Amino acid sequence: MAQYSIVTPPVGGVLSLATLKEFLRLDASDISEDTILNLIISSVQSSFERYSGLVLQETTFKLLTQLRSIENIIPIAKNPVTSITSVKELIDAVYVDVDYTAKDGNNAHIHILNSTSSDIHNNYEVIFVAGLDTIPNNLTLALYQHCAFAYENRGDCPIEGSGFPQIVKNTYDAYKVLYI
Repeated sequence: MAQYSIVTPPVGGVLSLATLKEFLRLDASDISEDTILNLIISSVQSSFERYSGLVLQETTFKLLTQLRSIENIIPIAKNPVTSITSVKELIDAVYVDVDYTAKDGNNAHIHILNSTSSDIHNNYEVIFVAGLDTIPNNLTLALYQHCAFAYENRGDCPIEGSGFPQIVKNTYDAYKVLYI
């Protein structure tokens, strides 16, 4: 099973509290709802990333996984991958560098060239960077619309379903990574 953890978190945020307040037509000097608004921003960004398979901001990840194919392929489910820093195989309780080739971008994967073991279930550690360089304007607007929907319907959002309006879903769908 693949386990992802963040090594270096993104700097800043895609959405700003000040812009969200302006978008919602809230008084910028009123800080009484800042906590809930920041929670909404964080939740919306996470929701988009889970739904689309894209990482909004450049983030360094560590992937711990097992090699489960005879083709020696390790898929990476955080997109788009912009660089791979290291690939190591766990041998006798020590991670050792291995030779590999990589496909960056969406549907990224690593091809292990010379595994030191014939066991296809060896453990690997992959350090990589993923995230969009820029956020397109239509996606930024959809994220703010999603925040507005969450703010206006707080406490009333459905448990089942997407939890965001169709116009937001249509934009998110345009960025959804399809795994092949």
